[in-house]
Amino acid sequence: MEANNLQPQQPQLQRFWTETICFRQAEWQDAARIRLPGLISEPDDLVVVRPTKSKPNFITSRETEGRIFILESGIPSQSEELSGKIVVLEAADPGHDWIFSGQIAALVTKYGGAASHMAIRAAQFGIPAVIGCGDELYNEFRVHKSARINCAKREIEFTA
Repeated sequence: MEANNLQPQQPQLQRFWTETICFRQAEWQDAARIRLPGLISEPDDLVVVRPTKSKPNFITSRETEGRIFILESGIPSQSEELSGKIVVLEAADPGHDWIFSGQIAALVTKYGGAASHMAIRAAQFGIPAVIGCGDELYNEFRVHKSARINCAKREIEFTA
């Protein structure tokens, strides 16, 4: 067997390092949330408050799958970029209503609730949505390329 065949291919290396970097960034963000007092002199100086795990709000009872599109800022150059994609963003307000004109497969937000503007709009358009998924699940969406969302069963499966 040739030595070249034992080396990982470029796409595999790129995927590996992209996933590793995203995972490490999430770890760093977790560590950055730890707040310690200026001086620790006894055990009572440390108090641990565990964050509660977010329970996302699933909107509609539909199922969908598609490639994940992380919307970080601004409007994509063409609305076709959103067509058939699962659009993921931290928070959305009424100014983000343009998202629904892009024929999206689903909407995912890190923050928000069942009565938020985007939850109501997703329900009006019959678009599956995961609103207020929290840090952990949001970071999962950032690492993966595609997902399957089943709102009726309240399930998210990452594919590829």
